[in-house]
Amino acid sequence: MLAPEDRRLYSECLQVPPGLTLSGGIATTYGLDLETLLLVPLGLGAQEFDAGAEAAEDPIVLIESLRRQAGKVTIFHQQGAVRLPRRHHLLFGLLEDLAVPVRPPVRPPRGDGVFHPKLWLLRFLDAEGEVHLRLVVLSRNLTFDRSWDLVLTFEGRPRSQRPRPANAELARLVAGLPGLALKPLTADRLAFLDQVVDELRRTTFTVPPGFEGEPRFHALGLDPDPRPWRPEARPGRQLVISPFLKAEPLRHLVEELRDDRWGESRLISRPEALQELGAAAGIEDRWLTSCLNPLLEPAELVEELADRRPSDQDGHSLPSGLHAKILAIEAGWETTWWLGSANVTNAAWEGRNVEILVELRGKKSKVGIDVFLEAGMAGLLVPFRHQPTAVDAEALAAEKAIEVLRRRIANATWTLVVTPLPAAEPEGASSWELRLQGDLRLAEGEAVSVWPVSLPEAQARPFVPGSATIFRLGSAASLTTWIAFGIILKRPAGPARGGLVLNLLASGLPEDRRAEVLRAVVANRDGLMRYLRLLLQGLGTGLGDFASGGEGPSRRGEIAPVAEVLLENLLRALARAPERLRAVSRLLAELEATEEGRRLLPDDLRRLWSKLTELRPELTLAEEDET
Repeated sequence: MLAPEDRRLYSECLQVPPGLTLSGGIATTYGLDLETLLLVPLGLGAQEFDAGAEAAEDPIVLIESLRRQAGKVTIFHQQGAVRLPRRHHLLFGLLEDLAVPVRPPVRPPRGDGVFHPKLWLLRFLDAEGEVHLRLVVLSRNLTFDRSWDLVLTFEGRPRSQRPRPANAELARLVAGLPGLALKPLTADRLAFLDQVVDELRRTTFTVPPGFEGEPRFHALGLDPDPRPWRPEARPGRQLVISPFLKAEPLRHLVEELRDDRWGESRLISRPEALQELGAAAGIEDRWLTSCLNPLLEPAELVEELADRRPSDQDGHSLPSGLHAKILAIEAGWETTWWLGSANVTNAAWEGRNVEILVELRGKKSKVGIDVFLEAGMAGLLVPFRHQPTAVDAEALAAEKAIEVLRRRIANATWTLVVTPLPAAEPEGASSWELRLQGDLRLAEGEAVSVWPVSLPEAQARPFVPGSATIFRLGSAASLTTWIAFGIILKRPAGPARGGLVLNLLASGLPEDRRAEVLRAVVANRDGLMRYLRLLLQGLGTGLGDFASGGEGPSRRGEIAPVAEVLLENLLRALARAPERLRAVSRLLAELEATEEGRRLLPDDLRRLWSKLTELRPELTLAEEDET
């Protein structure tokens, strides 16, 4: 039960079951990494491609997965919690509608919280059109972290005629997402949310083996006037796993819900969190305290992750260590578990943070605390003992100052305006102007640089309060609403660095921008052939390479070399998988939308496609299919 050896890749939670198709999905997360986000559509459509591990680095595979899946999914994330990307990428611009920044209700005088729930809700359809829902509740953000996290997966079908009380808070959280969003959602996305909220209310989810009944969900922090959350259970033995801790909720657990007659209670956290609480909280007297053994992380795993993403651009290494959140209370023969996103902190338990928790119940003999520990968790732990240590006050102050400036940047008012430059500009000169302006004010010693994530950080410009920051870009493909902010704080011990990315509202974006991104990814005719090979893969032999001279008619008079290569494969697709040709039609239509895209299309390919559409007019995309 929750054995550490039972591990899952994040992508496995998103895979579409055999025999089902993905209708749509939503996700919530606090932190977000653009490079991770770029792989989400690939994970959702993995069964559609025969590509191997190298697909994650192939822009043609990535853009096709985005074109197929990105419109089906909406990911809500905390405004200001998007990390600086390790590298720039044109495809980041296609993620703008997929990710929606949100902010919890403002709650003075106690202070603002953050949007912190972590879940996926995926909607599938079977061959008969019946709805299948998958709910994934996590402690993990949508990032490349190498932390120890927890994931629970529930499956269900909306067959009940009446609302399920256990799902009421979960449905309330999903229904409230548009009201927290800082960017408007499209009508299609809003309609999907309404549909899935209704289905959530009528779904009975299966519980993991060993548990009884059905899961009960708790959504925290949805009310403008925060309501404290407290676990409801008989007092008993306790297990607390939380990477971040505060004394007040721990004190409540001890004084209100502790009964030592049922056994010794355990507290598992990060060493620095336990150290910060210190002896004053009495944790060593009231709990058996432990932390993860730091020697358990395999060196080869660390090296592999370091090769992929050595560190965040803000100067911090990738987060690691304990990140799972668990509370269990065991009384008599029953054990109650709460798992999800909430730490044992004031911000979570007072209702300032938006959080999601799932409550599960079962017999002590099957899902008790000892069963969990003996399943492997106990072997990962080492005892914690408080040790007086020197505190680097200056480093802590700099870290807090960076976080405060991050929030000021995230909460500032920004305008992003795109303007075409005169056509009389010399050939090869910039074609577009991107103008950023905000009401952010900087204190002495603070410096901020800005740049669109489609450009390398080397092209960043300093932000000057009261002035516009202007970028001139050579192609519409480089235009994006993702703007990166680099932070530098001057201090005696050396500069402290940080950063974030904001997904801003923009005006003046050209309608053909996405077609320009496609053209830039395809790049040349070899790229076009690789793209067509991807769309038609698995139907027969490879497509080969373009023959030279493919622009004009061949020696046979009617069919030129490019068409010779494609004809058999297109006819095979027509017979075996006509839906593949719809994808080909969409690709050709989008390339035809730009002048440079039209240059990539050989005349003989146009003639061949024209003859196919004469035979099968349904291959021509209707206007509503071109979105």
